[in-house]
Amino acid sequence: MTSDAQREQERILGPVLDHLKALGVPYFITGSIAGRYHGVDRSTHDADIVFDARHADFPRKLADRIGDALYVDVPEGAIRQFNVIAADADFKVDFWPIGGDPFARSQLERRQRGRIFNRDTWIVSIEDLLLSKLRWYAQSGSEIQRRDLDRLLVLHRDTLDRAYFERWADDLGLREHLNRLLGEIQ
Repeated sequence: MTSDAQREQERILGPVLDHLKALGVPYFITGSIAGRYHGVDRSTHDADIVFDARHADFPRKLADRIGDALYVDVPEGAIRQFNVIAADADFKVDFWPIGGDPFARSQLERRQRGRIFNRDTWIVSIEDLLLSKLRWYAQSGSEIQRRDLDRLLVLHRDTLDRAYFERWADDLGLREHLNRLLGEIQ
């Protein structure tokens, strides 16, 4: 990724992370930014942040804090996905509410501290990132997700919490996909 793209991402994501910290809403970064943190760098035009959906007022509070610096697409009615966008940039922040199902709660509990753009932040665990990418791959057949999975599995195969990873692959109905992937990269 070019340094111009990284500067643009930092210009937009950095203040958003600062506001998240100030608001105290449980969250974690996932997607390509988390992939980069865990060792797979590829270009992206967005940051994906998952937040605790029990904080239904979060989008409005974030919009109030950000003011006119960025546009916040505040959802009306039920809590749902929303975006933070800069009019002058080719980068946005997508916010996804996390539900109350056991896997979602587990992801939130297992998030880890990390540093992105010189800020302390919450990042999805490697196991949960892999499970999310495996889910996307199983649903879409995306070659991008497949390449990310291959690289991340190779990088982290000796440090993965295999019991956790395999348990959730079973519970999420992903075991067949996981076995095929593991068999192909061994």
